[in-house]
Amino acid sequence: MNWKKWQSTFILVWVLFLFSAALGLRIAYIKNTRVAVPVMHDAVDYVNYAKNLVEHGVYSRSKVQSPPPDKCRWPGYPLFLAFNIKVFGINHFLSGATILQVILCALLVPLTYLTARFLLPVWAASIAAVLVCFSPHLVAISNNILTETLFSFWLLTSICFFFYANMKNSPAFYVSAGVSFGIAYLIVPTVFFVPFLFIIVTSLCAKESRGMVVRNAVVFLLSFLIIWGGYSIRNSISVKPENITESRMMISISQGSYPDFIYKNKAFQYFMHREDPEQPEYGKSFSNFWKIFKVRVKENPVGYAKWYFGKKTYMFWSWNMLQGQNVYVYPVLYSLYTSSPAAALSLDLMRWCHPLILLLMLLGGIVHLSRIVKDRSFTNISIYSLLIFILLFYYSSIFAVLAPFSRYSVPLRPALYIGALFTINFFIVLFFRQTQHQQGDS
Repeated sequence: MNWKKWQSTFILVWVLFLFSAALGLRIAYIKNTRVAVPVMHDAVDYVNYAKNLVEHGVYSRSKVQSPPPDKCRWPGYPLFLAFNIKVFGINHFLSGATILQVILCALLVPLTYLTARFLLPVWAASIAAVLVCFSPHLVAISNNILTETLFSFWLLTSICFFFYANMKNSPAFYVSAGVSFGIAYLIVPTVFFVPFLFIIVTSLCAKESRGMVVRNAVVFLLSFLIIWGGYSIRNSISVKPENITESRMMISISQGSYPDFIYKNKAFQYFMHREDPEQPEYGKSFSNFWKIFKVRVKENPVGYAKWYFGKKTYMFWSWNMLQGQNVYVYPVLYSLYTSSPAAALSLDLMRWCHPLILLLMLLGGIVHLSRIVKDRSFTNISIYSLLIFILLFYYSSIFAVLAPFSRYSVPLRPALYIGALFTINFFIVLFFRQTQHQQGDS
């Protein structure tokens, strides 16, 4: 067996080992953690939608006998729960969903490695995969009846498909990438503009003929827009105006408008709507929001400027779950991270590394973008790394407008680790090049 085959075999064994470790850690977490109330807040809506889909064939969160169709929540995660109800039954679907989420969460490890290899050497891609394996946030989300695990999987799958499609110039993989992004959109709609950003950047940097670039863009975007259009058509046909009770986007914008998530009394931090007398009207429409928001900004312009141009991004990427505790979205009675010294140590190590990882991501994005603008040189590695940084900066910008609860940044952890490792590798390569250049001069 030649060296390349040995290397390929070793890498395969290594990735399988990491997947097994990730799976084992998440199973241990599930067995040694108890969430106080597994179905609460957002999860209640998701479960109601799933039950109505199975029992009535209607997408609705209503609890009435004949529920009317609505569009308050996006359907991806409720469809996932409905599948679990069908397979595991109404009494065991939460356990079934948790098992599937554990598997999907563990699959993020090999997916991270595969995605990272488009722009990183083996050692750096391996470290990114190890970070995903032991990330406490990516362990804990598998135990929540929330969108984060499912969205994490489909977002990273979409990116991996897109990179492969671009590298191989493959229409089939462009279709796969478009469909994957469509599924991700049905889970969390904030991803909507990502496919457009990706295809614009790769089209502008493409070396292929214009006809091939247009073909790839059309195939990719049509695959994505068919899914988006199908759900939009369903809403326009099935959902009556009187059943449109709220806009999740406007609710998020209004929730994200309170500096430090405080209205007046810090006792209601993160739950401002319970204290604010202008709620729920504040988040019902943009006109209502803007009328109230303008008055509040005039009363505290400096506070709002600090909030929107710094603090919101800081909170979005912060370690703590803000509304929850540490890495837990919902309160836990006990956890693997409190009962196991080894698990607690891994949590502490990851928490200490978190600020450094964020700093590396920010530094890498700025340096890489400036070099691309300066050199006008586009390789596959430079393009894929640029897309990773664009994804991270895009979500930072989106949640500078929406409510920046840090649980929404958890699905971006694989991309965050890849970006940080790209920065480390970039400076290592730069150092050795300068060293060789100096030795050559001497």
